[in-house]
Amino acid sequence: MTFEKRLSENFTLAIKHPAAFAALLEPLSKRFECFAVVRNPLSTISSWNSLEWLALKDGHSPISEKLDVDLARVLAKEADPIERQICILEWFYDHFHRFLPESAVIQYEELIASRARELAKYFPSAAELEEDLSSRNVSKFYDRALMTDIGQRLMKRDGPVWHFYTRPDVESLLNEVGSGAPGS
Repeated sequence: MTFEKRLSENFTLAIKHPAAFAALLEPLSKRFECFAVVRNPLSTISSWNSLEWLALKDGHSPISEKLDVDLARVLAKEADPIERQICILEWFYDHFHRFLPESAVIQYEELIASRARELAKYFPSAAELEEDLSSRNVSKFYDRALMTDIGQRLMKRDGPVWHFYTRPDVESLLNEVGSGAPGS
């Protein structure tokens, strides 16, 4: 990797490629400081379904499947795209839970509420941030009927989907969807 500008010895390089990095998180976390930003599972899957071009909408994560043959096998056995999406989300949450310390996982909702200052745990200069952020957890671009279906499916599951969020967290969003509260 080549950088055109001069960098100090203490520069921070932040790279976002969640699918590849999650698959490689075990060895990466032994060598580099890694962290993850997680989001309410209902909102995460709803977001995936709002983007036509995203492979996750069909219940696939090509790079993750290529790097983790066990994930590829699990997904190959499941015909329903939403169930595959839930499996992928559980895979992400499981990797974050197993290979990162609890302090290295930031909830999206905390990031929004703190106006991005939550990042100061890793980037001290972020303590000065005062960003005008708003939650997109119930975005106007999300299909409400699909959100209800996804939420009901999540509520029936146990396991990794609950490592970072609770059932009441998902229920709260389901209530917002059901009440017709406007999204962001």
